Amino acid sequence: MQHTATISRLKAAGAPPRLSGFAKWADRHFKWLLVAPAVLLILALSVYPLLFSLVVSFINYDFQVPGHAFVGLKNFERVVFDPVARWS
Repeated sequence: MQHTATISRLKAAGAPPRLSGFAKWADRHFKWLLVAPAVLLILALSVYPLLFSLVVSFINYDFQVPGHAFVGLKNFERVVFDPVARWS
């Protein structure tokens, strides 16, 4: 008898209300909207330094001299073949 009463109560409650298109979208994606700023900040703080160091490795970068000349792989050649640059 208990089982029948529970089923009849569920039928009386009816189906859950249907959500509009935006409500469905918001229900599914709201958690990602909350996490997105933190993810973007972490990506910016990790990807930007990597890209900057890649660019700097191909130019003659000096803080005291304005302008930077593109030197290509000469920086890497210097690290491999110059004994002073290798140990500094």
